Amino acid sequence: MSFCFSFLHAQQNLVPNYSFEEKLQCITTYDQFTTYVADWTGQGGNGEALSWFTAQCNSFGLAGVPNNDVGHQYAHTGNSYALIASYLSSYNSYPYHSNFRNYIQVQLVNPLKTSAKYCVMWFVSLADTSVYACSDMGAYFSDSALYNDSPYCAVKSNFTPQVANDPLNNPLTDKVNWTKIIGSFIATGGEQYIVIGNFKPDSTSSIDSVGSTAPLNIFPDAASAVYYVDDVSVNEVIQADAGRDTLICNGDKVLIGKDAAIPGVSYHWSPSTGLSNPNAAQTFASPSVTTTYTLSVVNDSMKICGCADSLTKDSVTINIDNCENISNCENIFIPTAFSPNATYNDILYVRGPCIATMDFIVFDRWGNKIFESQDQNKGWDGSYKGTYLNMGTYVWSLNATLLDGTSIKKKGNVTLVR
Repeated sequence: MSFCFSFLHAQQNLVPNYSFEEKLQCITTYDQFTTYVADWTGQGGNGEALSWFTAQCNSFGLAGVPNNDVGHQYAHTGNSYALIASYLSSYNSYPYHSNFRNYIQVQLVNPLKTSAKYCVMWFVSLADTSVYACSDMGAYFSDSALYNDSPYCAVKSNFTPQVANDPLNNPLTDKVNWTKIIGSFIATGGEQYIVIGNFKPDSTSSIDSVGSTAPLNIFPDAASAVYYVDDVSVNEVIQADAGRDTLICNGDKVLIGKDAAIPGVSYHWSPSTGLSNPNAAQTFASPSVTTTYTLSVVNDSMKICGCADSLTKDSVTINIDNCENISNCENIFIPTAFSPNATYNDILYVRGPCIATMDFIVFDRWGNKIFESQDQNKGWDGSYKGTYLNMGTYVWSLNATLLDGTSIKKKGNVTLVR
């Protein structure tokens, strides 16, 4: 497990102090977490109702590693871990135990990116004194920090965690070993905090009686499900991007693949025919016939650790043209007139056999941009925001880069005829 976790961080882990090793001050009693452990904050009844255990700073012996007041457990990695209660049984003398929860949260190193996919993982172990196990544990991502909304920190059932443990297939009942919780999701964008805990009320939580062979010291008035938490990670899942389809002359070459290589990620192109390096993020392609290349991107460490969607694929087609009759690659053709909805010449395209990248923009007579394309196969149909425009003369500009690196800038007019 330790190898799996350390390998995962070949890619950047967005969780600071992910293993709770960095401390601000030594704990002196129970329920000391916020301002005692770096970066993290806790939420619970009576202030926090959770402890930070560490073997490096053991001034309070009942919260040490591996021996502490709720059992015996070594850290998953390092010397420290956090403790949270995900369920407390309700007693008549303490009715507030119903739906009682602890949560821990931390601000991420960077906000999450819009539409990016992230792999989330952390490890838990049920404390020896726990009479119950509660297998509902989740990670909620928020654009702002969460705060206590009741004196005893009631369950935050109004939040739905983006990554949640599957109680049926991954029961959190092990008191000897660490159990991995892992999942992936697509970010809305701008999420800055991760909050870990049980977001379900008691009535729908997966609660099992597991018994206890240790005395109930930390919660003497209530049987509970108390978990050690360690090694929290949030990593972006790198998506395959093979680039845009393109046209080249027979014998020429073109660079395919959009992104540079990232440590902890492997790349493979198929087929390998005509490629300068089939195992690079970007490679030169010079096929003799029109060929579709598929890029497979494997987030190696996430695959080893079992994260879903660790493999992504994308394809690009390199079209080969007989360019013997083309005297100049700079011979780019844009019609001077076109007629939308006609049977011929009804779309305004940019044509050129050697264009690698381009930015084609059409303006109206007042200088307003009404169309833009970076793809030779995407032309203007004479409309703007779904409405067909009137006949008239329109201005266009083209910034293009050819396969040999030459930059081309052109401007002109086109007449829209109906």
